[in-house]
Amino acid sequence: MKNSILILFLICSTTAFSQSISRKVLPTTGGSYSDSNINMSYTIGETFTTTLSNATTIATQGFQQPDNLEPITATITANGATTFCQGNSVTLNANTGINYSYQWLLNGSAIAGATNNNYVAIQSGSYSVRITNATNFFKISAQITVVVNSLPIVGSSISPSSNVCPGTQVTLTGNGASSYAWTGGITNATSFPASATNTYTVTGTDANGCSATSTIQLSVKPQPSVTTVSNQTYCNGQTVAAIPLTGLPLGVSFDIAGGVARGLPNQTNVTAIPSFTTTSAGSSVISITPKANGCVGPVSTYTMTVSNCPPVTLNLKFYIQGYYQGAGFMQPVLFNEGESSDPNSIQTDYVIVELHAATPPYAMVKTTIALLKTNGTLICNFNGSVTNTPYYIVIHHRNSIVTWSANPVIITQNTTYDFSNVAEKAYGSNQTDVSGNGSIWAFYNADINQDDNIDLIDLGSLESDISEYLFGYITSDINGDGNVDLLDIPVLENNLNNFIFSQHP
Repeated sequence: MKNSILILFLICSTTAFSQSISRKVLPTTGGSYSDSNINMSYTIGETFTTTLSNATTIATQGFQQPDNLEPITATITANGATTFCQGNSVTLNANTGINYSYQWLLNGSAIAGATNNNYVAIQSGSYSVRITNATNFFKISAQITVVVNSLPIVGSSISPSSNVCPGTQVTLTGNGASSYAWTGGITNATSFPASATNTYTVTGTDANGCSATSTIQLSVKPQPSVTTVSNQTYCNGQTVAAIPLTGLPLGVSFDIAGGVARGLPNQTNVTAIPSFTTTSAGSSVISITPKANGCVGPVSTYTMTVSNCPPVTLNLKFYIQGYYQGAGFMQPVLFNEGESSDPNSIQTDYVIVELHAATPPYAMVKTTIALLKTNGTLICNFNGSVTNTPYYIVIHHRNSIVTWSANPVIITQNTTYDFSNVAEKAYGSNQTDVSGNGSIWAFYNADINQDDNIDLIDLGSLESDISEYLFGYITSDINGDGNVDLLDIPVLENNLNNFIFSQHP
Protein backbone atom coordinates (compact mmCIF):
# COMPACT_ATOMS: atom_id res chain seq x y z
CA MET A 1 0.00 0.00 0.00
CA LYS A 2 2.74 2.49 0.92
CA ASN A 3 4.68 1.59 -2.23
CA SER A 4 1.63 2.33 -4.36
CA ILE A 5 1.04 5.71 -2.69
CA LEU A 6 4.67 6.71 -3.35
CA ILE A 7 4.43 5.91 -7.05
CA LEU A 8 1.32 8.04 -7.41
CA PHE A 9 2.96 10.89 -5.57
CA LEU A 10 6.00 10.84 -7.82
CA ILE A 11 3.94 10.81 -10.95
CA CYS A 12 1.79 13.69 -9.78
CA SER A 13 4.77 15.71 -8.65
CA THR A 14 6.52 15.24 -11.94
CA THR A 15 3.44 16.21 -13.90
CA ALA A 16 2.56 19.23 -11.72
CA PHE A 17 5.93 20.86 -12.01
CA SER A 18 6.87 19.57 -15.52
CA GLN A 19 10.31 18.85 -14.14
CA SER A 20 12.61 15.79 -14.24
CA ILE A 21 12.93 14.05 -10.91
CA SER A 22 16.16 13.05 -9.16
CA ARG A 23 16.39 11.04 -6.00
CA LYS A 24 18.62 11.60 -3.04
CA VAL A 25 19.33 9.20 -0.19
CA LEU A 26 20.72 10.30 3.17
CA PRO A 27 22.37 7.26 4.72
CA THR A 28 23.29 7.13 8.42
CA THR A 29 26.91 8.00 7.59
CA GLY A 30 25.91 11.36 6.26
CA GLY A 31 26.75 10.57 2.62
CA SER A 32 24.47 11.09 -0.35
CA TYR A 33 23.79 9.53 -3.73
CA SER A 34 21.97 10.95 -6.70
CA ASP A 35 21.66 9.87 -10.35
CA SER A 36 18.62 10.50 -12.50
CA ASN A 37 19.60 7.62 -14.84
CA ILE A 38 19.76 4.77 -12.34
CA ASN A 39 16.74 2.71 -11.38
CA MET A 40 16.88 1.63 -7.75
CA SER A 41 14.77 -0.68 -5.59
CA TYR A 42 14.19 0.23 -1.97
CA THR A 43 13.05 -1.46 1.23
CA ILE A 44 11.31 0.07 4.23
CA GLY A 45 13.69 1.90 6.51
CA GLU A 46 15.32 5.28 6.42
CA THR A 47 14.00 8.58 5.22
CA PHE A 48 13.84 9.04 1.47
CA THR A 49 13.39 12.49 -0.03
CA THR A 50 12.51 13.48 -3.54
CA THR A 51 13.94 16.66 -4.95
CA LEU A 52 12.53 18.18 -8.12
CA SER A 53 14.81 19.94 -10.55
CA ASN A 54 13.55 23.34 -9.39
CA ALA A 55 15.03 22.55 -5.96
CA THR A 56 11.61 21.88 -4.33
CA THR A 57 11.98 19.03 -1.85
CA ILE A 58 9.18 16.65 -0.95
CA ALA A 59 9.79 14.33 1.96
CA THR A 60 8.28 10.89 2.19
CA GLN A 61 8.62 8.33 5.01
CA GLY A 62 9.05 4.61 4.95
CA PHE A 63 11.75 3.78 2.34
CA GLN A 64 15.37 2.66 2.75
CA GLN A 65 18.39 2.90 0.42
CA PRO A 66 21.57 0.83 1.24
CA ASP A 67 23.94 2.87 3.37
CA ASN A 68 27.07 1.97 1.35
CA LEU A 69 25.83 3.24 -2.02
CA GLU A 70 28.42 5.57 -3.64
CA PRO A 71 28.12 7.78 -6.74
CA ILE A 72 29.47 6.05 -9.98
CA THR A 73 31.58 8.01 -12.46
CA ALA A 74 33.08 6.64 -15.69
CA THR A 75 35.86 8.57 -17.40
CA ILE A 76 38.85 7.76 -19.63
CA THR A 77 42.20 9.48 -19.79
CA ALA A 78 44.94 8.66 -22.39
CA ASN A 79 48.59 8.58 -21.36
CA GLY A 80 49.75 9.73 -24.80
CA ALA A 81 48.65 10.76 -28.23
CA THR A 82 45.54 9.01 -29.51
CA THR A 83 46.67 9.40 -33.11
CA PHE A 84 49.80 7.38 -33.90
CA CYS A 85 51.43 5.03 -36.37
CA GLN A 86 50.85 1.32 -36.72
CA GLY A 87 53.06 -0.61 -34.36
CA ASN A 88 52.68 1.94 -31.56
CA SER A 89 49.95 2.09 -28.89
CA VAL A 90 48.28 4.28 -26.31
CA THR A 91 47.24 3.23 -22.83
CA LEU A 92 43.68 4.24 -21.86
CA ASN A 93 43.10 4.60 -18.12
CA ALA A 94 39.67 4.45 -16.47
CA ASN A 95 38.95 6.17 -13.17
CA THR A 96 39.14 3.90 -10.15
CA GLY A 97 36.83 3.30 -7.20
CA ILE A 98 36.13 0.89 -4.37
CA ASN A 99 35.10 -2.54 -5.67
CA TYR A 100 34.78 -1.32 -9.27
CA SER A 101 34.87 -3.77 -12.14
CA TYR A 102 35.54 -2.83 -15.77
CA GLN A 103 34.67 -3.81 -19.30
CA TRP A 104 36.24 -2.00 -22.21
CA LEU A 105 34.25 -1.40 -25.38
CA LEU A 106 35.38 -0.79 -28.97
CA ASN A 107 32.81 0.86 -31.18
CA GLY A 108 30.15 -0.14 -28.58
CA SER A 109 31.11 -3.83 -28.45
CA ALA A 110 32.82 -5.53 -25.52
CA ILE A 111 36.47 -6.35 -26.04
CA ALA A 112 37.10 -9.93 -24.92
CA GLY A 113 39.32 -10.13 -21.86
CA ALA A 114 39.61 -6.34 -21.49
CA THR A 115 38.59 -6.10 -17.82
CA ASN A 116 41.39 -4.13 -16.21
CA ASN A 117 41.16 -0.48 -15.25
CA ASN A 118 43.42 0.28 -18.24
CA TYR A 119 43.60 -0.91 -21.82
CA VAL A 120 46.39 -0.70 -24.41
CA ALA A 121 44.79 0.37 -27.67
CA ILE A 122 46.57 -0.64 -30.90
CA GLN A 123 43.82 -0.22 -33.48
CA SER A 124 41.61 2.58 -34.68
CA GLY A 125 38.11 3.06 -33.25
CA SER A 126 35.96 4.60 -30.50
CA TYR A 127 36.79 3.29 -27.05
CA SER A 128 34.64 3.51 -23.89
CA VAL A 129 34.54 1.73 -20.56
CA ARG A 130 31.64 0.38 -18.51
CA ILE A 131 32.27 0.62 -14.76
CA THR A 132 30.20 -1.48 -12.38
CA ASN A 133 30.18 -1.16 -8.56
CA ALA A 134 29.65 -3.74 -5.83
CA THR A 135 25.85 -3.38 -5.89
CA ASN A 136 25.88 -4.04 -9.68
CA PHE A 137 25.14 -0.45 -10.63
CA PHE A 138 27.18 0.63 -13.74
CA LYS A 139 27.91 3.60 -15.91
CA ILE A 140 29.42 3.85 -19.44
CA SER A 141 32.01 6.54 -20.11
CA ALA A 142 32.05 8.94 -22.98
CA GLN A 143 33.91 7.57 -26.04
CA ILE A 144 37.49 8.47 -26.87
CA THR A 145 38.64 8.11 -30.49
CA VAL A 146 41.94 6.42 -31.39
CA VAL A 147 43.37 6.79 -34.90
CA VAL A 148 46.10 4.32 -36.02
CA ASN A 149 47.78 5.33 -39.26
CA SER A 150 49.09 2.57 -41.53
CA LEU A 151 52.82 2.39 -42.20
CA PRO A 152 54.02 3.29 -45.67
CA ILE A 153 55.12 0.44 -47.96
CA VAL A 154 58.70 1.46 -48.56
CA GLY A 155 60.77 0.05 -51.42
CA SER A 156 64.29 0.68 -52.72
CA SER A 157 66.27 0.33 -55.92
CA ILE A 158 69.86 0.58 -57.19
CA SER A 159 70.88 2.07 -60.50
CA PRO A 160 72.50 1.04 -62.80
CA SER A 161 72.85 -2.40 -61.14
CA SER A 162 73.17 -4.08 -57.77
CA ASN A 163 76.40 -5.81 -58.90
CA VAL A 164 78.96 -3.32 -60.19
CA CYS A 165 82.66 -2.72 -60.65
CA PRO A 166 84.64 -0.65 -58.14
CA GLY A 167 84.31 3.08 -58.77
CA THR A 168 81.02 2.80 -60.67
CA GLN A 169 78.65 5.67 -59.93
CA VAL A 170 75.54 4.15 -58.35
CA THR A 171 72.31 5.71 -57.14
CA LEU A 172 70.14 4.38 -54.30
CA THR A 173 66.50 5.50 -54.45
CA GLY A 174 63.66 4.90 -52.00
CA ASN A 175 59.96 4.80 -52.93
CA GLY A 176 56.55 4.57 -51.25
CA ALA A 177 57.01 7.45 -48.78
CA SER A 178 57.51 11.22 -48.67
CA SER A 179 61.06 11.48 -47.36
CA TYR A 180 63.97 9.06 -47.07
CA ALA A 181 67.03 8.57 -44.87
CA TRP A 182 69.73 6.02 -45.81
CA THR A 183 72.36 4.35 -43.67
CA GLY A 184 76.02 4.70 -44.61
CA GLY A 185 75.81 8.43 -45.22
CA ILE A 186 74.00 7.93 -48.53
CA THR A 187 71.74 10.65 -49.89
CA ASN A 188 68.57 9.47 -51.58
CA ALA A 189 68.66 9.60 -55.40
CA THR A 190 72.22 11.02 -55.38
CA SER A 191 75.00 9.04 -57.07
CA PHE A 192 78.22 7.98 -55.33
CA PRO A 193 81.19 5.79 -56.32
CA ALA A 194 80.84 2.14 -55.29
CA SER A 195 83.84 0.97 -53.29
CA ALA A 196 82.86 -2.16 -51.36
CA THR A 197 80.03 -4.65 -50.99
CA ASN A 198 77.58 -3.32 -48.42
CA THR A 199 73.99 -3.58 -47.25
CA TYR A 200 72.06 -0.30 -47.08
CA THR A 201 68.78 0.41 -45.28
CA VAL A 202 66.43 3.26 -46.15
CA THR A 203 63.84 4.62 -43.73
CA GLY A 204 60.87 6.15 -45.54
CA THR A 205 58.51 8.54 -43.71
CA ASP A 206 55.03 9.49 -45.01
CA ALA A 207 52.89 12.61 -44.51
CA ASN A 208 51.52 11.23 -41.23
CA GLY A 209 55.03 10.85 -39.82
CA CYS A 210 54.85 7.07 -40.06
CA SER A 211 58.02 5.21 -41.12
CA ALA A 212 59.03 1.86 -42.55
CA THR A 213 62.30 0.49 -43.87
CA SER A 214 63.63 -1.33 -46.90
CA THR A 215 67.01 -3.04 -47.19
CA ILE A 216 69.04 -3.58 -50.35
CA GLN A 217 72.52 -5.00 -51.00
CA LEU A 218 75.09 -3.44 -53.28
CA SER A 219 77.68 -5.98 -54.44
CA VAL A 220 81.01 -4.63 -55.66
CA LYS A 221 83.10 -7.00 -57.74
CA PRO A 222 86.77 -7.56 -56.83
CA GLN A 223 89.16 -4.90 -58.10
CA PRO A 224 91.35 -6.45 -60.84
CA SER A 225 95.07 -5.94 -60.24
CA VAL A 226 98.40 -6.89 -61.80
CA THR A 227 101.70 -7.59 -60.10
CA THR A 228 104.16 -4.86 -61.06
CA VAL A 229 106.68 -5.69 -63.78
CA SER A 230 110.13 -4.21 -63.25
CA ASN A 231 111.78 -2.06 -65.93
CA GLN A 232 113.33 -4.11 -68.73
CA THR A 233 116.52 -3.51 -70.74
CA TYR A 234 117.20 -5.29 -74.02
CA CYS A 235 119.54 -5.16 -76.98
CA ASN A 236 118.31 -4.27 -80.42
CA GLY A 237 117.42 -7.42 -82.33
CA GLN A 238 117.16 -9.48 -79.15
CA THR A 239 114.55 -12.21 -78.95
CA VAL A 240 112.85 -11.57 -75.62
CA ALA A 241 111.39 -14.43 -73.62
CA ALA A 242 107.76 -14.23 -72.55
CA ILE A 243 107.11 -12.69 -69.14
CA PRO A 244 104.22 -14.33 -67.22
CA LEU A 245 101.81 -11.88 -65.61
CA THR A 246 100.05 -12.44 -62.30
CA GLY A 247 97.24 -10.60 -60.59
CA LEU A 248 93.87 -10.87 -58.89
CA PRO A 249 91.16 -12.12 -58.87
CA LEU A 250 91.30 -15.64 -60.27
CA GLY A 251 90.88 -15.55 -64.04
CA VAL A 252 92.26 -12.03 -64.48
CA SER A 253 93.64 -11.23 -67.94
CA PHE A 254 95.57 -8.25 -69.25
CA ASP A 255 95.77 -5.78 -72.11
CA ILE A 256 99.26 -4.63 -73.10
CA ALA A 257 100.04 -1.48 -75.07
CA GLY A 258 102.85 0.98 -75.77
CA GLY A 259 105.60 -1.26 -77.16
CA VAL A 260 104.89 -1.28 -80.89
CA ALA A 261 107.85 0.98 -81.69
CA ARG A 262 110.18 -1.47 -79.90
CA GLY A 263 108.73 -4.58 -81.55
CA LEU A 264 106.20 -5.55 -78.86
CA PRO A 265 102.73 -5.63 -80.48
CA ASN A 266 99.66 -4.57 -78.51
CA GLN A 267 97.87 -7.46 -76.82
CA THR A 268 94.38 -8.04 -75.42
CA ASN A 269 93.16 -10.61 -72.89
CA VAL A 270 96.54 -12.28 -72.39
CA THR A 271 98.21 -13.75 -69.32
CA ALA A 272 101.81 -12.95 -70.29
CA ILE A 273 103.88 -10.40 -72.13
CA PRO A 274 104.60 -12.52 -75.21
CA SER A 275 107.99 -13.39 -76.59
CA PHE A 276 109.04 -10.90 -79.25
CA THR A 277 112.11 -9.60 -81.05
CA THR A 278 113.15 -6.02 -80.44
CA THR A 279 113.24 -3.92 -83.59
CA SER A 280 114.68 -0.51 -82.74
CA ALA A 281 116.65 1.29 -80.07
CA GLY A 282 114.88 3.63 -77.67
CA SER A 283 112.61 3.63 -74.64
CA SER A 284 108.88 3.00 -74.39
CA VAL A 285 106.46 2.97 -71.47
CA ILE A 286 104.49 -0.25 -71.53
CA SER A 287 101.04 -0.21 -69.93
CA ILE A 288 99.37 -3.29 -68.48
CA THR A 289 95.63 -3.12 -67.82
CA PRO A 290 94.09 -5.90 -65.66
CA LYS A 291 90.55 -7.05 -66.46
CA ALA A 292 88.21 -9.51 -64.73
CA ASN A 293 84.45 -10.09 -64.42
CA GLY A 294 83.77 -7.18 -66.73
CA CYS A 295 85.80 -4.79 -64.57
CA VAL A 296 88.97 -2.88 -65.40
CA GLY A 297 91.63 -2.30 -62.75
CA PRO A 298 94.32 0.36 -62.35
CA VAL A 299 96.91 0.45 -65.12
CA SER A 300 100.45 -0.61 -64.22
CA THR A 301 103.43 0.55 -66.29
CA TYR A 302 107.08 -0.28 -66.77
CA THR A 303 109.79 1.16 -69.02
CA MET A 304 111.33 -0.95 -71.74
CA THR A 305 114.71 0.29 -73.00
CA VAL A 306 116.29 -1.11 -76.16
CA SER A 307 119.96 -0.37 -76.92
CA ASN A 308 122.32 -1.11 -79.78
CA CYS A 309 124.48 -3.47 -77.74
CA PRO A 310 128.02 -4.54 -78.73
CA PRO A 311 128.60 -8.20 -79.70
CA VAL A 312 129.01 -10.79 -76.96
CA THR A 313 131.73 -13.42 -76.70
CA LEU A 314 130.96 -16.99 -75.70
CA ASN A 315 133.92 -19.02 -74.43
CA LEU A 316 133.26 -22.77 -74.43
CA LYS A 317 135.24 -25.84 -73.55
CA PHE A 318 134.36 -29.43 -74.42
CA TYR A 319 135.96 -32.58 -75.86
CA ILE A 320 134.83 -35.15 -78.42
CA GLN A 321 135.12 -38.72 -77.19
CA GLY A 322 136.79 -40.41 -80.19
CA TYR A 323 139.17 -37.53 -80.84
CA TYR A 324 140.56 -37.39 -77.30
CA GLN A 325 144.23 -38.40 -77.05
CA GLY A 326 144.91 -37.71 -73.37
CA ALA A 327 146.50 -35.02 -71.20
CA GLY A 328 143.69 -32.63 -72.09
CA PHE A 329 144.22 -32.67 -75.86
CA MET A 330 142.41 -34.00 -78.93
CA GLN A 331 143.61 -35.02 -82.38
CA PRO A 332 144.36 -32.22 -84.92
CA VAL A 333 141.58 -33.74 -86.99
CA LEU A 334 141.53 -31.11 -89.73
CA PHE A 335 145.22 -31.75 -90.44
CA ASN A 336 144.78 -35.54 -90.22
CA GLU A 337 141.91 -35.44 -92.68
CA GLY A 338 143.67 -33.09 -95.09
CA GLU A 339 141.70 -29.97 -94.37
CA SER A 340 144.78 -28.18 -93.01
CA SER A 341 148.35 -28.25 -94.28
CA ASP A 342 149.90 -27.17 -90.99
CA PRO A 343 151.40 -30.15 -89.13
CA ASN A 344 151.40 -28.04 -85.96
CA SER A 345 147.76 -27.18 -86.29
CA ILE A 346 145.85 -26.79 -83.05
CA GLN A 347 142.52 -27.09 -84.81
CA THR A 348 140.33 -30.10 -84.18
CA ASP A 349 137.10 -29.57 -86.11
CA TYR A 350 134.26 -27.24 -87.00
CA VAL A 351 131.13 -27.29 -84.85
CA ILE A 352 127.81 -25.45 -84.84
CA VAL A 353 126.96 -23.53 -81.68
CA GLU A 354 123.28 -22.70 -81.15
CA LEU A 355 121.43 -20.65 -78.54
CA HIS A 356 117.95 -21.99 -77.77
CA ALA A 357 115.15 -20.28 -75.87
CA ALA A 358 114.88 -21.20 -72.21
CA THR A 359 111.14 -21.96 -72.43
CA PRO A 360 109.12 -24.40 -74.56
CA PRO A 361 109.30 -25.06 -77.43
CA TYR A 362 112.97 -24.12 -76.89
CA ALA A 363 113.29 -22.59 -80.32
CA MET A 364 116.71 -21.84 -81.76
CA VAL A 365 117.38 -18.11 -81.46
CA LYS A 366 120.97 -17.72 -82.68
CA THR A 367 123.49 -19.96 -84.44
CA THR A 368 127.10 -19.71 -85.58
CA ILE A 369 129.90 -21.95 -86.86
CA ALA A 370 133.03 -22.04 -84.72
CA LEU A 371 136.38 -23.81 -84.69
CA LEU A 372 137.14 -26.22 -81.86
CA LYS A 373 140.79 -26.32 -80.79
CA THR A 374 142.72 -29.40 -79.75
CA ASN A 375 142.71 -28.24 -76.11
CA GLY A 376 138.89 -28.28 -76.15
CA THR A 377 138.41 -24.52 -76.21
CA LEU A 378 136.19 -22.60 -78.59
CA ILE A 379 135.42 -18.91 -78.95
CA CYS A 380 132.36 -17.65 -80.80
CA ASN A 381 130.56 -14.34 -81.08
CA PHE A 382 126.92 -13.34 -81.20
CA ASN A 383 125.43 -9.93 -81.73
CA GLY A 384 124.45 -7.94 -78.68
CA SER A 385 120.79 -8.88 -78.98
CA VAL A 386 121.40 -11.95 -76.79
CA THR A 387 122.83 -9.95 -73.90
CA ASN A 388 121.45 -10.65 -70.42
CA THR A 389 119.17 -13.38 -71.67
CA PRO A 390 119.15 -17.05 -70.60
CA TYR A 391 119.68 -19.61 -73.36
CA TYR A 392 120.43 -23.29 -73.65
CA ILE A 393 123.83 -23.77 -75.33
CA VAL A 394 123.57 -26.52 -77.94
CA ILE A 395 126.56 -28.10 -79.73
CA HIS A 396 126.28 -29.90 -83.09
CA HIS A 397 129.23 -31.85 -84.51
CA ARG A 398 129.25 -33.93 -87.68
CA ASN A 399 129.57 -37.32 -85.93
CA SER A 400 128.79 -36.52 -82.27
CA ILE A 401 125.60 -36.77 -80.26
CA VAL A 402 123.93 -33.32 -80.08
CA THR A 403 124.67 -32.06 -76.59
CA TRP A 404 122.77 -29.37 -74.60
CA SER A 405 123.86 -27.44 -71.56
CA ALA A 406 122.29 -28.73 -68.37
CA ASN A 407 120.38 -25.48 -67.83
CA PRO A 408 119.86 -22.14 -69.60
CA VAL A 409 122.91 -19.88 -69.31
CA ILE A 410 122.68 -16.12 -68.90
CA ILE A 411 124.62 -14.66 -71.83
CA THR A 412 126.65 -11.59 -70.91
CA GLN A 413 129.27 -9.66 -72.86
CA ASN A 414 131.85 -12.31 -72.03
CA THR A 415 130.40 -15.67 -70.99
CA THR A 416 132.34 -18.85 -70.23
CA TYR A 417 130.85 -22.33 -70.02
CA ASP A 418 132.96 -25.47 -69.48
CA PHE A 419 131.24 -28.77 -70.30
CA SER A 420 134.38 -30.81 -69.68
CA ASN A 421 134.96 -30.55 -65.92
CA VAL A 422 131.68 -32.08 -64.70
CA ALA A 423 129.42 -34.62 -66.42
CA GLU A 424 126.40 -32.77 -65.10
CA LYS A 425 127.27 -29.69 -67.17
CA ALA A 426 125.56 -31.52 -70.05
CA TYR A 427 121.79 -32.02 -70.08
CA GLY A 428 121.06 -35.41 -68.53
CA SER A 429 124.78 -35.72 -67.66
CA ASN A 430 125.09 -37.06 -71.21
CA GLN A 431 128.93 -37.24 -71.36
CA THR A 432 131.61 -39.91 -70.99
CA ASP A 433 134.70 -39.93 -68.75
CA VAL A 434 137.76 -39.83 -71.04
CA SER A 435 140.27 -39.24 -68.24
CA GLY A 436 139.55 -42.43 -66.37
CA ASN A 437 139.39 -40.51 -63.09
CA GLY A 438 136.34 -38.30 -63.56
CA SER A 439 138.34 -35.14 -64.23
CA ILE A 440 137.70 -34.77 -67.98
CA TRP A 441 134.40 -35.46 -69.70
CA ALA A 442 133.64 -35.58 -73.42
CA PHE A 443 130.68 -35.66 -75.83
CA TYR A 444 129.73 -39.08 -77.18
CA ASN A 445 130.48 -39.52 -80.88
CA ALA A 446 129.87 -42.11 -83.64
CA ASP A 447 126.36 -40.82 -84.54
CA ILE A 448 127.30 -41.02 -88.21
CA ASN A 449 123.83 -40.39 -89.68
CA GLN A 450 123.00 -37.68 -87.09
CA ASP A 451 119.65 -39.15 -86.08
CA ASP A 452 120.42 -38.53 -82.37
CA ASN A 453 121.04 -42.24 -81.72
CA ILE A 454 124.11 -44.44 -81.93
CA ASP A 455 122.73 -47.68 -83.32
CA LEU A 456 123.11 -50.41 -85.91
CA ILE A 457 122.49 -47.99 -88.74
CA ASP A 458 125.64 -46.13 -87.76
CA LEU A 459 127.53 -49.43 -87.52
CA GLY A 460 126.41 -50.39 -91.01
CA SER A 461 127.65 -47.07 -92.40
CA LEU A 462 131.00 -47.48 -90.67
CA GLU A 463 131.50 -51.03 -91.94
CA SER A 464 130.61 -49.95 -95.46
CA ASP A 465 133.13 -47.10 -95.37
CA ILE A 466 135.81 -49.40 -93.92
CA SER A 467 135.28 -51.84 -96.75
CA GLU A 468 135.84 -49.02 -99.21
CA TYR A 469 139.05 -47.88 -97.50
CA LEU A 470 137.80 -44.31 -97.24
CA PHE A 471 140.04 -41.57 -95.89
CA GLY A 472 140.00 -37.79 -95.66
CA TYR A 473 137.32 -35.51 -94.27
CA ILE A 474 134.85 -38.36 -93.68
CA THR A 475 132.11 -38.44 -91.04
CA SER A 476 132.70 -42.10 -90.27
CA ASP A 477 136.29 -41.35 -89.15
CA ILE A 478 135.29 -41.73 -85.50
CA ASN A 479 138.78 -41.35 -84.01
CA GLY A 480 139.83 -38.48 -86.32
CA ASP A 481 143.05 -40.05 -87.57
CA GLY A 482 142.16 -39.41 -91.23
CA ASN A 483 141.19 -43.01 -92.09
CA VAL A 484 137.99 -45.04 -91.80
CA ASP A 485 139.23 -48.33 -90.44
CA LEU A 486 138.91 -50.89 -87.72
CA LEU A 487 140.24 -48.42 -85.14
CA ASP A 488 136.94 -46.53 -85.40
CA ILE A 489 134.82 -49.54 -84.42
CA PRO A 490 135.47 -49.71 -80.61
CA VAL A 491 134.01 -46.28 -79.85
CA LEU A 492 130.89 -46.96 -81.92
CA GLU A 493 130.29 -50.45 -80.55
CA ASN A 494 130.74 -49.32 -76.96
CA ASN A 495 128.22 -46.48 -77.38
CA LEU A 496 125.84 -48.75 -79.29
CA ASN A 497 125.88 -51.30 -76.47
CA ASN A 498 125.22 -48.53 -73.94
CA PHE A 499 122.21 -47.24 -75.93
CA ILE A 500 123.58 -43.72 -76.21
CA PHE A 501 121.23 -41.06 -77.59
CA SER A 502 120.86 -37.29 -77.47
CA GLN A 503 119.19 -35.87 -74.36
CA HIS A 504 117.56 -32.45 -74.22
CA PRO A 505 114.46 -30.70 -72.83
